[in-house]
Amino acid sequence: MYEHKEAIKEFVTQHREEMLKFLIDLVNLEGRYDEKEAVERVRDFYQDALEKEGFSCHVIEVAENRAGILVAELGKERAGKPIILEGHLDTVHKTGAFGCVNPCKVDGDKIYGPGVVDMKGGMVIALYIAKALNAIGFDECPIKIIAVCDEEADHVGNDGDRILTENCVGGGIGLSFEVAGEDNCLATQ
Repeated sequence: MYEHKEAIKEFVTQHREEMLKFLIDLVNLEGRYDEKEAVERVRDFYQDALEKEGFSCHVIEVAENRAGILVAELGKERAGKPIILEGHLDTVHKTGAFGCVNPCKVDGDKIYGPGVVDMKGGMVIALYIAKALNAIGFDECPIKIIAVCDEEADHVGNDGDRILTENCVGGGIGLSFEVAGEDNCLATQ
């Protein structure tokens, strides 16, 4: 993967504005974990972007009152263990908590809004990692993106934890795009 580092870096640099627009659109789609239809809209928006990139997607339902887990796979037929990129699309904040229709605000080099850091920003990074790998012709192993939709509720009352674990089994490497601590160290648990 290191031999692709510069090409990936170049791709990200060239697509910076596109990434920012996608993040703004994703953040403006609000959805607290217990607002099933709102979170499904967020999930569907993200799924659409994955499918445009060639991912095969399916949703695993977890509970009647929660949006299901999105599992997206690219290059399933490829040799090697998959790269697994995982995160969540729900937020802590109820829809409308910021008092406006489009709560995402850009102020200089800072972005504000529900889920910008925890963790829609991370899910944009996951998508653009896959886009960059596609753009450089990477085909050494499958890529799997798992988007959870009720992480902020800790999967209480459903099998979300089990489903997430089962879909990570067999991975060669897994990265969760949850926020790191204030010291910017890699979070390992």
